[in-house]
Amino acid sequence: MKTLAKVLFCVGLLVSVPSLVSAQTGYTVADFNGTAPQRLYSFDVNVGILVDRGPINTNTEQEGLFSTGSALFGYSENDPALASPDLQNPGTRFLPTLGGANPNPAICSFPGAAFGTESGSAYNPTDGYVYVVNSNDSPADGTVGSRFFRFKPNCSGFQQLGAGTSTYVDGVAVSASGTIFMSDFRLTDRVYTFNPANGALTALSQTLGFPTNLDSGLAYDFENDRLLALSENGVIYTISTTTGAATVLSTLTLGGAAAPTDLEGFDIPIASPLP
Repeated sequence: MKTLAKVLFCVGLLVSVPSLVSAQTGYTVADFNGTAPQRLYSFDVNVGILVDRGPINTNTEQEGLFSTGSALFGYSENDPALASPDLQNPGTRFLPTLGGANPNPAICSFPGAAFGTESGSAYNPTDGYVYVVNSNDSPADGTVGSRFFRFKPNCSGFQQLGAGTSTYVDGVAVSASGTIFMSDFRLTDRVYTFNPANGALTALSQTLGFPTNLDSGLAYDFENDRLLALSENGVIYTISTTTGAATVLSTLTLGGAAAPTDLEGFDIPIASPLP
């Protein structure tokens, strides 16, 4: 929400490192803080060149993205500044530029989830739930901390997980085995695991290794079995799932220039790329 050559010496003998990793298509949204229509972008996470997929036709900031394999969804932040009461509640919005079918084409509105000014989301293929966080990183906006929820992609089964925490996180990803990760690039510079049974966060052993003071998104690359993060200024990182240390993978660009700022929602669909 706040302002985000390789040379082959001998064919068959030397292989560039990126060629050992399968190309994976990620998706993100630039929200422009309400000053222009939000736009959806796709990109190869290893290369970082953005492809503009067009506006998503909603004024709510889609700070969380998640996919079920056949469609990409956005999860909006809680924005009390918006006039419509429905839009003040976090909810999922279908992003129609990618095709697929949403069981509720307008909005799944969850009034009980209204907390903070940041959010993140990810789909868990092991149990069929979408896991989301609503959070607040500034005392000026209220209590600093996070609240956790889950629901089914058809908008059913909404529930809060635990009582919440004073720890701020805003990125969410789920591994192939169902491990839920959450990230904070702004206050603690750490990645956490999340326990849905009690709503507890457990910090991985190391910090990112550098301060960013930025919002973040997380996504899991299922094909290459790795956890990736996106900082709002357009830098993609690989994250160690054992230590939490971050390594720069690529930097997003658009038309040869710097990427738009305020990129937070991040998803790598299991069925990547989507139509």
